[in-house]
Amino acid sequence: METEVIQSIYKQLKFNTMKKLSIIGMLMISMSLMLSSFKKDAGNYISFEIDYSMSIKKLKTSGHYVRVNGKINSKNFSEEKTSGKNTLKMCLINFKDYMTLAGIRKYLDKNNMRPATLKELLVFGAKYPSFIDENHSVFALGSNMKVKDNFVLGNDGLIIIKKDVHVVSFIPYIEKNGFGQRELGMIIETNNFNSSCYFLAFSCE
Repeated sequence: METEVIQSIYKQLKFNTMKKLSIIGMLMISMSLMLSSFKKDAGNYISFEIDYSMSIKKLKTSGHYVRVNGKINSKNFSEEKTSGKNTLKMCLINFKDYMTLAGIRKYLDKNNMRPATLKELLVFGAKYPSFIDENHSVFALGSNMKVKDNFVLGNDGLIIIKKDVHVVSFIPYIEKNGFGQRELGMIIETNNFNSSCYFLAFSCE
């Protein structure tokens, strides 16, 4: 009798465990399919909800970033929206080869899309943390921090010092660095982006 009870309990535990594993597996597959649906080209949209009243400071915290560029704040990104809620059609754009900034903007315009802002990038980072890995960075070309300085970035990636002072733009991005840490940073607005770069965008329709 005791043997039958033990076997019955074992079968039930085994069934529940397999059921849980099956559910977990389905959730992982579902997440994988959802991610793949918006990380390719224009037209592969998913719904994206955002509350613009959330502060940049709070959004940075919700993303659980280990490394954060301290200059990413409401003072340096004062043009960000500060009120209203919206449901947008989101897409991640990736090019298989090097692409110029002008070419990326032209592609977005042609497909009736606009680049993401800093707040939209931060919401994306908080909602889809599993997408951020060491193989790529996600950029928000719709926001930038402008500073006056005397250097420019050459086509070879090297900094060139100029005699005259001019405006230099920095673009925000999120990624997981080589140490496996989630990072929120900025780079100088460059002329070229390689295939590891993804661009968060939204439909203008």
